[in-house]
Amino acid sequence: MASGLHAPIRPVQNGDVKLLILDENLMWSAKLQKSATALGWAAIVLDELGDEVPSVDAAILNLSSRKYETEETVARLHAKGIFTIAHAGHVEKENLEKGRQAGCGIVTTNGATANKLDEILAKAERLINSSESD
Repeated sequence: MASGLHAPIRPVQNGDVKLLILDENLMWSAKLQKSATALGWAAIVLDELGDEVPSVDAAILNLSSRKYETEETVARLHAKGIFTIAHAGHVEKENLEKGRQAGCGIVTTNGATANKLDEILAKAERLINSSESD
């Protein structure tokens, strides 16, 4: 995403990062939360974004959700300087494209999110830190 489209993101180090998991699928979000916590991220789960956007460094959102509009949600997160990771099923090409068009920093499949969360969060951390130096 081009610099200047969102609030500045502060540099982070593993163990110092807060992660919002935005997903109404409680089984999936609990699994992501447990995995992210094991990787040193302080993870919180919300099934929808209310009026107040939590103070976090990054957010993982489910592009298949029917509870929120991707573009509006990503814009709200970016306005608070929150790096966005988005996922959908590998056959949900339209939803994955919506995530890219909305400016998500990482767009990936559900399978990759489940099986390579460590790599995804490491990449997010690198991107957050590199955006600070831009």
